[in-house]
Amino acid sequence: MAALTEPLRELAALTEPLRELAALTEPLRELAALTEPLRELAALTEPLRELAALTEPLRELAALTEPLRELAALTEPLRELLQDDVLWCGDAKQQESSNIIKRLLTSELVLQYFDMIQDHT
Repeated sequence: MAALTEPLRELAALTEPLRELAALTEPLRELAALTEPLRELAALTEPLRELAALTEPLRELAALTEPLRELAALTEPLRELLQDDVLWCGDAKQQESSNIIKRLLTSELVLQYFDMIQDHT
């Protein structure tokens, strides 16, 4: 009978380092269990990341419309003169707005040849 149990004892002796390794990795398993709530939180924030990605084109559009908002603010004094109940009488703010618009329209950035090779988007 001892001859039959001897290979089992040898096998047990060979697997002892594996048991020691398993005991050493137990703190890592505990740490993994502690970080599970963080993984769940990361999963909950995924829809917010997707929403941020979806709103990126809107931010780009807002950036593209910024020059139009600046132009609207610049032309506001002149548009005031187009209202029905306003007497057509340009004062200093309309004159200043008109001068700025003239200066912008005659600047080098506007008065140049169109470059078909350059990316204009």
